[in-house]
Amino acid sequence: MFEDEHALGIGVIICDIRGHLIKGLTGFERASCSPKIVEAFAIKEALSWLKFWHLDHVVVESDYMSIVHALNRSVVNDSKSSCLISDCLVLGSSFQHLSFCWVRWLANRELIHSVM
Repeated sequence: MFEDEHALGIGVIICDIRGHLIKGLTGFERASCSPKIVEAFAIKEALSWLKFWHLDHVVVESDYMSIVHALNRSVVNDSKSSCLISDCLVLGSSFQHLSFCWVRWLANRELIHSVM
């Protein structure tokens, strides 16, 4: 998030089953919202990109535990992120195999910096 600019950055790293980099993507959106909403938005965008490329066996890793739990339980509550969670679940239904995994923030950061 870039709070001073009311913007958020999105990063997606796509690896094969061995962990080798296939593609990295970034996006930038003008918005001012909570980190939870930013993470849900990033996952929704990642799923859209993956669907566009017809990738059917996908593991999505995130360091935002409550988002991962909501996606794994297919539970949408009345939180501000519920619409984005619903969008992710609808997009997710188009994949042959899709799972969501929580990773430590540091592990997520190390992966991003290792490919940059």
